[in-house]
Amino acid sequence: MRIPGPEPRADGGVGAVAAAGGLHNYQLRLHAECGPVVRFQLPGAETAVSVADPVLLEATAGIDKRPERLFAFLAPLCEAGNLQVMAALGSAIS
Repeated sequence: MRIPGPEPRADGGVGAVAAAGGLHNYQLRLHAECGPVVRFQLPGAETAVSVADPVLLEATAGIDKRPERLFAFLAPLCEAGNLQVMAALGSAIS
């Protein structure tokens, strides 16, 4: 099965994120165009997958690792307080 998403860009996706006004806006647009699970480029990672389906999100809620270097690089593109850039709360959520 192939996850839907935009074709790869020479700039690694930086231009698409910036043109959308930030990572969150970019993901909202991609989900509106492609559905609840979408594949896209992020700087520092060949491919990222975004999930906007509550059932799938619940199934992966226990995963609390994220690529720190990737999110540090993207910090200027992300809105303050966005859950995508906050460290996981781990067992505090339970």
